[in-house]
Amino acid sequence: MAHESLSTTQLLCGIELIKSADGTVDLQKLEYIAAIDERNTWRADGAKDLVAWVSAHFQQSHWTTRRWIAAARALPGLPLTQRAMRTGALPLVKVCELVRFATPETEAGLIRWAQGVSCSAIRRRAYRETVDEIEEVRADDSSRYLSWWYEDDRRLHLEGFLPAEQGATVVKALERLADRLPSDPGTERSYTLDQRRADALVALSSHAIANDADSARARVNLHVDLDVLVTRDGSGVLESGGVVHPEVASMLCCDSIVQAIVHGDGGHTVGIGRAARNVPEWLYRQLRERDGACTFPGCHHSRYVKAHHIRWWEWGGPTDLDNLVLVCDFHHKLIHLHGWRVELGKKAGVVHWFRPDYEPYEPYEPNRDPPDGPDEVDSNELSQPELLGV
Repeated sequence: MAHESLSTTQLLCGIELIKSADGTVDLQKLEYIAAIDERNTWRADGAKDLVAWVSAHFQQSHWTTRRWIAAARALPGLPLTQRAMRTGALPLVKVCELVRFATPETEAGLIRWAQGVSCSAIRRRAYRETVDEIEEVRADDSSRYLSWWYEDDRRLHLEGFLPAEQGATVVKALERLADRLPSDPGTERSYTLDQRRADALVALSSHAIANDADSARARVNLHVDLDVLVTRDGSGVLESGGVVHPEVASMLCCDSIVQAIVHGDGGHTVGIGRAARNVPEWLYRQLRERDGACTFPGCHHSRYVKAHHIRWWEWGGPTDLDNLVLVCDFHHKLIHLHGWRVELGKKAGVVHWFRPDYEPYEPYEPNRDPPDGPDEVDSNELSQPELLGV
């Protein structure tokens, strides 16, 4: 390999060069976002807001995207912080926290301090040194969220935000239950505090599901082929996302409601055709398994979504899996009120969106020409870094 011929000094110098290059790219990224923000480019591109637009184009979570946008808006007034990013002295993740409380008068000292502490330390100081107006306190309450995602479809990660007083309630409930959970009998194995907190969260959730009046909607659904349960040569798939080992699937089947799903030729789920417009529960579960969330690029909504008939019901479209896609309320209106349309691709689970002029909407395509319009960013202009102060 090429690096084997380099000395340690050369490797370290190379890392510093990479840090500087990464900082320059991250700074330019924020400046481009600020330009998009100023020109309202996202409004003509089918996005609900700037957060959704940036999230689609950079394929980042909404939480990360909000931090980028806030930093992009704050950086023009912090020239030393911009320079620290450009030279690689401060990475983007620290800058996103530092600009929350840095000022032109304090940024020099804060930059030196931030270089020697963790990102979480910067975040804690931001909370201590800022006093929110009551409107911002109300905004925090409105911004509360809990999100999750699967790593390799096998491990669930949780991420959330709560105002301090609400978070304290959650923490106290988990700590109290974690203290009361039984230990593993007959073994010398001891659980860590974090493991017991995780068990407490599962116990609270299980209790809530067991006492839900609408058991059908509260049910945790697992899709697994009968052959898998017999031969143990495949995995089960959870409707909410993620896969489970066949032994785990067998364990879950010991105490559950088992429902068979019939497949037609080629393995396609049989729908109900023109028998009814409304999607039955069993077919909706198949649709959730395939699409997961709203299919519009960059939209992460998965709770409040609707089953949309690609070929509209009133035009003869059947209520079958290959004529249905999941869309949220906002992007459902794009189809019915603003002339957008959607189609299923040849590959399973691939959905294509088209603008009213039938142009494919492809935000992930790096060489896609921006749509015409007076508020759009000129691609040639953006190719000149000096125009944005890079």
